[in-house]
Amino acid sequence: VEPKKVLEEEGFNVDIARDRVDLDPLALDLSCKNPGLQVAAQDPTYVTGHHLISCSFTPHETLMIAGEDIFEFEVENRTKNREIHLRDVAKALAVSPCGGYVAVANAFLVTVHRLMSKGQEAVLNQKVTSNVVCLAFSAHQFLAVGTMEKKVLVFHLEDKKEPEILSVQVNSLCFSPAGNVLAIPGSDGSGQVSLWQVAREGCEFAGRVNTRDVAHVACFTEAGKVLAVGCEDSRVVLLAVEHGFKCWSELRCNFPVHYLTVSGSFLAAGGDRDICVFNISSSQIALQLPRQQERIQGISLSTSGSLLACCFRGHVTLLPLESATEVVCASMKVPDDKDRFKSRGTVTSLSLKSSPSDVMHTIHLSFADVQAGQDTGLQVSRSLKSTGSCSNLDAGDDAEEGRRSFHKSISLPFESKVEDSAGTEAYIPVDGDGEVSPPPWLLKPRISVTDMSQGEASRCTTPGEKEEDPEARALRKRQLLARDLGLDPAIQSKISIAGREGSAPIKLKHKDEVQSLSFHPSGSSLVAGGYDQELMLWNADSHDLPAAQHHIESEIVAVCFSPCGEYVFCGDTEREINVFKANTLELLAAEVLKEQFGCLAGISSPTQLLAVGCTAVVKIFAVPKLEEVISLQHGGQVHSLSFSPSLGMLAAAGGIDLTNGLLDYSAKDHRDCMKAMVWKSTDMAGLWDEVTTINYKDFCHAAAFSPSGTALALAGEDRLISILSVGKNFQKVTELPCGAGIRCLSWSHSSRLLASAGEDMRVSVWDVLFKRVVLHLPKADDWLCSLSFSSDSKWLATCGYGQDTVDLWPIEVEEKEFSW
Repeated sequence: VEPKKVLEEEGFNVDIARDRVDLDPLALDLSCKNPGLQVAAQDPTYVTGHHLISCSFTPHETLMIAGEDIFEFEVENRTKNREIHLRDVAKALAVSPCGGYVAVANAFLVTVHRLMSKGQEAVLNQKVTSNVVCLAFSAHQFLAVGTMEKKVLVFHLEDKKEPEILSVQVNSLCFSPAGNVLAIPGSDGSGQVSLWQVAREGCEFAGRVNTRDVAHVACFTEAGKVLAVGCEDSRVVLLAVEHGFKCWSELRCNFPVHYLTVSGSFLAAGGDRDICVFNISSSQIALQLPRQQERIQGISLSTSGSLLACCFRGHVTLLPLESATEVVCASMKVPDDKDRFKSRGTVTSLSLKSSPSDVMHTIHLSFADVQAGQDTGLQVSRSLKSTGSCSNLDAGDDAEEGRRSFHKSISLPFESKVEDSAGTEAYIPVDGDGEVSPPPWLLKPRISVTDMSQGEASRCTTPGEKEEDPEARALRKRQLLARDLGLDPAIQSKISIAGREGSAPIKLKHKDEVQSLSFHPSGSSLVAGGYDQELMLWNADSHDLPAAQHHIESEIVAVCFSPCGEYVFCGDTEREINVFKANTLELLAAEVLKEQFGCLAGISSPTQLLAVGCTAVVKIFAVPKLEEVISLQHGGQVHSLSFSPSLGMLAAAGGIDLTNGLLDYSAKDHRDCMKAMVWKSTDMAGLWDEVTTINYKDFCHAAAFSPSGTALALAGEDRLISILSVGKNFQKVTELPCGAGIRCLSWSHSSRLLASAGEDMRVSVWDVLFKRVVLHLPKADDWLCSLSFSSDSKWLATCGYGQDTVDLWPIEVEEKEFSW
């Protein structure tokens, strides 16, 4: 029997920017209490595993963890209840609402196990024709399976019918608590969530909700009256289910939201390395966890809300949570610009003096000239450190103008202690003149209000603080950037580049178009190759004739030196890679791959390896025998590789670009492939761990670690060069705008200059610290495809499409102290 395909038909169409509804939280079965959250005093619990991909709490407060195997962890006793062995590493995990079933998916197989008091039994084994993306259980024993080929298969565990197939793109799946509504966040470029009615008789399309950006994940509240949708634009959209899925509120994060989990009125949102917990009833941030060093694989809140499970590649961390009843209030006036702050979830950050104990800090924002009946206040809270615990703290105007009174219980280490009229113990701080003064951590707090949707954060000064001078601000930013890039912030250098005698470059002649080039680590020689099938080694100083030459049977697509300078690597269009001696180009080894590849990178410390960027994977080979060591999954066509010897890290930039940038062919279908990934290995052999993934909205063509190992530069079709700080977990610290797409990057030896080239047909050399171009080379006739600085900063070599020469530009770099 052929599976029945169900297509999207006419249904409701909600636009969150237009269709909104104002409701009381009680109407959505949300508690109006506004407790904060904090991490409890007891130590977290760590559960280790291998290749973990997800975790999920069961209704019985046990934790299901999936990786190489599935095991159930008893939190209270800290023991493993059961273990289910898998043939392959899991790709997705789902636990039924009743806790009686668990579903796991490998690449092309979905298995459902019935959990019993002693052991388990498999009740469903279903093969699928595409990789499984996600799974979801309903309360009526329906199982939804999302695949990469834009299909969702809906099974019923007790029926023997073929599954129904919903034709829709899927990022994640979730059922309503009643089990009759299936929400499918997907992406068609603009972002939308499709809603389906699910019953034994069949599935029926109900409608869709259009979001501002890609919708990654969705989940219902326990009462089923609110649907939360996490999006790429760092928002969590709250939809009122009983009011046609209209937008009730929006929560703002400072990271793209990929994971959601709910317990009671608390909603936890997770990104690649960030987690925050919201109180849905007040649309406030209840808890913000520090940025994680490892990439998050999944999060889950226990049914009681007392535990938050954070899944990483090699372990799961269980954080105990408790309510934070002490609240500190501060108030401030904001301009009558309601459009910027009207969202319930506008992110507000506090910068108060830190201290040993946790306190919930709340800011009340009030708008001037707001008519009665409108939303006149905005509350945003965040868990911070403070100098003590406070309760019932009230800040109001004293009888004397300009004075503040602080009442009730304040437990702070101040000098004088009195009893208030109600008999409540209170600390009243006293200054040298005997005057009552507020606690120092509340005196002139530095409050910064930031709307993450408005781009770069604005800095608000404390009352009485002078606005920073523009030149001083520019100096401060340069010093911070120098620190992030590993440069000496105390020495500001003005770097200039000047051509030597004659403005034309030295032409190193080939017989046909040159595709790739690379300088020797010493800067004394240069290797290049292209469509003439000739691998040529040139001396940088004497360049009349090549120092060595080797004929390749096919057109050359990539060449590079090993970081130690001992080997030359070459790859051609027939998928063959070759290893040569660096000084003579004597062939040492050759290997034909099954996949097409486009880039190479040598790895030398402490083991000699070669990285080959193929379609969807990066293959690592031992050198010189070219024995395959490991394949690292990327998912896209790898365009560029960069290795940092000082870090032991390998970066790969990629994306599906079948037309080589000549046609814009629906990049939305390959959004998951457009990214840069970084791996690290301590032994440089068979074990490589993923460090980070940087997602792009367009093709990422170039990646380059700085020689100092403190920065990673990425660039592509988005016409921006992004500079990421390695020491700040690959956080973007600056970006350089370009006029066209970038195809190649190269750092100078000092890590202060960065050369870029590509679709604008010219080389631009950037002073990264000052974020300006210090040299433009003359325009070429076509796109440039490769460039390289020599390590001694004497040469800059380029080559491009339709060009049968390597252009060798003699340069000089002058570094001197800059007078401020």
